[in-house]
Amino acid sequence: MNWGKIMKIVLVDDDKAMLLILKMILGKIKGIEIIKIFNNSRYVLEFIKEYNIDIIFLDINMPEENGMELAKKILEVSPFTDVVFTTSYEEYAVEAFEIYALDYIYYLNLTVKLGRYLFNTGDINDTYYISKKVLRFDPFNEEANCFFMKIFAAQRNKKSLIKHYENYVKMIEKELGVCPETAIVDLYEKLVKSF
Repeated sequence: MNWGKIMKIVLVDDDKAMLLILKMILGKIKGIEIIKIFNNSRYVLEFIKEYNIDIIFLDINMPEENGMELAKKILEVSPFTDVVFTTSYEEYAVEAFEIYALDYIYYLNLTVKLGRYLFNTGDINDTYYISKKVLRFDPFNEEANCFFMKIFAAQRNKKSLIKHYENYVKMIEKELGVCPETAIVDLYEKLVKSF
């Protein structure tokens, strides 16, 4: 690792939304520079051979070459480059650490945290985008569903707020056989009363 200097970072992910999320988060950290962003694995190894990279954020599940296989090749040609795996799939964690990954980031956790940050800074459009991404992977995610309701309330869109809440309740009752958590019900009632 390149302590005391600017850390050079490469991002590799076939999902453009996830690249944007990583870029937004890492862009707020002093002392790092995103040198290159790849949306596939095709030219990554050649780039790593040519440039001295400190950390590579690497998606595991990509169409051309699996991130696990690419990481092994990267560590062969550049053993001092740290690998941080990024993925929407929790089941790869053990294998990732067997390859000596520096870390393993599960996107949903990262994405929800970014959504919370964006909402708290008043960035409603990006919060909507991020929450929508979370719900694509995990429609039961309570925090993302709460963000959606808060966004509709902030936009003064009572109809969409009610519709989203009713669809969420139907979904968890049908799929899980449970009622929504008290905190979500309380939030919904508070938001509806604010109109």
